[in-house]
Amino acid sequence: MEKILILDFGGPYSRIIARRVRECKVFSQIVSAPVTAEEIEAEKPVGIIVCGPDGSLPQSDEPIIDSRIFELGVPVLGIAFGAQLVCSALGGKISASSEENGVVPLVVDNTCSLFSSLIAKTTCFTNHADGIVQVPTGFRITAKTERCPVAALENASRGIYATQFHPEVDTPQGEQLFKNFLYGICGCHAEWTAAAFVRNSVEEIKEKVGNSKVLLPLSGGVKSGVAAALLHKAIGDRLICLHIDNGLLRKGESEIVNTLFGETEGIPVVTVDAGRRFLGKLIGITEPAAKKKLVAEELARIVSEEAAERGATIGVSLATESKVPQDDTVVAPFCDLYMDEVRAVGVELGLPEAFVYSQHFPMSGLCTRIIGEATEDKLSVVREADAILREEIKSARLRGETDAFFALLTDSRVKTIVLRAVKTDDYGRAKWCHLPYDVLEKAAARIAAVLPEYRVTFDITATDQTEWE
Repeated sequence: MEKILILDFGGPYSRIIARRVRECKVFSQIVSAPVTAEEIEAEKPVGIIVCGPDGSLPQSDEPIIDSRIFELGVPVLGIAFGAQLVCSALGGKISASSEENGVVPLVVDNTCSLFSSLIAKTTCFTNHADGIVQVPTGFRITAKTERCPVAALENASRGIYATQFHPEVDTPQGEQLFKNFLYGICGCHAEWTAAAFVRNSVEEIKEKVGNSKVLLPLSGGVKSGVAAALLHKAIGDRLICLHIDNGLLRKGESEIVNTLFGETEGIPVVTVDAGRRFLGKLIGITEPAAKKKLVAEELARIVSEEAAERGATIGVSLATESKVPQDDTVVAPFCDLYMDEVRAVGVELGLPEAFVYSQHFPMSGLCTRIIGEATEDKLSVVREADAILREEIKSARLRGETDAFFALLTDSRVKTIVLRAVKTDDYGRAKWCHLPYDVLEKAAARIAAVLPEYRVTFDITATDQTEWE
């Protein structure tokens, strides 16, 4: 599989760059610096992208990057901080001489392979205090802005390119720039697709699992559902899907799990009714972290008990964007994926889009959405209010307009239900989402009709967090 390594020196941009590469159907992997040329070579990348934080290069007597990386014969693209790092490592000079911020006009030399097919006069996003004042020997300048005479440079014979601006953010022709680097310079073939991932994963899972049984906790969330479909395609009835009804689920969730997977998809589901067990453990627990910890530990305990009873020797990690230790007792199908890619795999496997594009639900369930102690009565209240909000948003066809929407219950003297809806960005930050007044009015009226002692409010607080707790 063709791979682009994102050599990350910190900051928020590596994840966005990795996503832009994958949007071009090329696999990308983030590697945290420092890293040696030998470690890079062992990964067998077809290209390397160097990036880092906003700000200046650190002053150090020791090399910041292993310069032998540039001798591997692998194309390199330095972006922003990464451009300065590449330039400095190869003998160029950096100086605090050209501060620029925001979207600015850009002029590119489109005879350069990196800018092939780009309009010569365009715009780009830039955010830097320092600038390249002398390019390394063998390099030429390929782009400029009004305040930055060296906005890009190249040494085409060595396959080394750099941009002082950010093509991954607010740069109209950024996608074409990445395609030029990936397809034209690195020779990639756009093979990173959901279909290819499914084919490869099925074979890898078969080889790893052999004749063993695998136990998968099937919560009803997107990741566990897609994992169930993928694992069942690979190993059939040697997959044990364990659905734990812990009394903290949304309205009708257990029924949906059993209907969709047990009946429609033909995947056997074992359901454990553990509501009383969890509610008993939650008595008197009011701190958010304590509630989450308790729920996670109890879920793990039940999974362990059921695995032992049913002879399952392999578990499943649903982690995304993470390094999972090599372990013969764990299958981690999504460790190299982003969440949108998990959803694409679900569509490829034939799961209903209404399920695949459903919103995230925390592992600790509705107790996360109750301020204070989670009792059976409070859970009933927040479950009903949440169901009404979801129905109204579905009816208004607004599910694509908001990434998360839910009801929560406060611990104020006046009984209050809070409705919240947010959009999230590539940084994982949340921003409250505007819902039409008529939708909020209908939801509030329906909630008041069944829960007349409660006030209903809508949270428009400017905060990066999705959940309250």
